[in-house]
Amino acid sequence: MPTQLDRAYRAMMEDPELRVPYYARLAEAELFLLLESEPGETSIEPVVIETPDGKVALVFDTEERLAGISDDPVPYVALSGRRVAQMLAGEGIGLGVNLGVADTAIILPPEAMEWLVMVLDDPGESTKAQPSEIFAPRDLPPAVVTALDAKLANMAGVARAAYLVGASYDGAQRRHLLAVVGVEPAARDGVFAALSEALQLSGADETALDITFLDSDDPTLAKFAKIGLGFEIPELHHPEPQAHIPPGSDPDKPPILR
Repeated sequence: MPTQLDRAYRAMMEDPELRVPYYARLAEAELFLLLESEPGETSIEPVVIETPDGKVALVFDTEERLAGISDDPVPYVALSGRRVAQMLAGEGIGLGVNLGVADTAIILPPEAMEWLVMVLDDPGESTKAQPSEIFAPRDLPPAVVTALDAKLANMAGVARAAYLVGASYDGAQRRHLLAVVGVEPAARDGVFAALSEALQLSGADETALDITFLDSDDPTLAKFAKIGLGFEIPELHHPEPQAHIPPGSDPDKPPILR
């Protein structure tokens, strides 16, 4: 079954303008980094191979693909793509993704690692300023909407809703404003960083977007919901507790004799 990274790769191959969404998926993905030996308590040593494109470390986006490179168990560590990029940036080492085990294999040069870290290390700023006017969003690049939608869809249990509007502040230049609803104060920095990252990796470098947080009882929420572009955030469902059934009470499930 194709992984999210596979799908992003194929989209990039069809349209080179979609290379930034590929990097976004790579940064978010859990990657399995091949090691020379079992990881130590404070350090790891990635396998680095020489290729015609230079030195590369090897990662795989599933454990099955990692296992496919050898008949014997191999040492590895599971890290996010952003963490792998941070390790390699500045070392002159690129990244080999799924080499030898998938038709979506790719070698990313050292410059790609440095660019990714530069983007991820610049979260931007949140805003507490109150807009003097809000209105329906205009001229927003589709890539921005897609990136925000993908990020917000993973925030079940963290945020309740999100609305994108146009905004102006005391007659200043108009910008876009994303209002995220129902996020606990302790979680807001993390949500802000994640959404900022999505914007930066969308490829829409010139898009000005502010992010604000609203409580569920905020009196301005109704206006945001009426004129804004809403994003679907799944609800987090907790399974109903099941009543304890004594062993032997169900004729289809006899008790286990020990």
